[in-house]
Amino acid sequence: GTLTGNEKINSSDKVSGCVIATSEGYPNEYKTGLIIKIGKIDSNDCQIFDSGTSLSKNGELLTNGGRVLSIVCQGKDFDKVFEKAYKNLKEVNFEGIYFRSDIGHQVRKNFSKES
Repeated sequence: GTLTGNEKINSSDKVSGCVIATSEGYPNEYKTGLIIKIGKIDSNDCQIFDSGTSLSKNGELLTNGGRVLSIVCQGKDFDKVFEKAYKNLKEVNFEGIYFRSDIGHQVRKNFSKES
């Protein structure tokens, strides 16, 4: 209710890529309450977004949904962005972790800086 219509939108020349870590069995039946261990993440131009997590009484990060977390990285080209996202996913571990390894191929193939 506060937009006037002449707001300036800032954009970046970077591209983003996202890979989602899911629980084994998703979208059907899957286990919850599994401990998530996260190692050394390269956080330069990368973020982790949790969506299916919770904290135990001891403060441990647990799975609590089918789509557990997303790794989103930014960079100058899609190949490097997804390479970094998959590298970071190797630092995330919980029983039954699953993520697709073919994410982004159609975007990379069809992307050009001119579009």
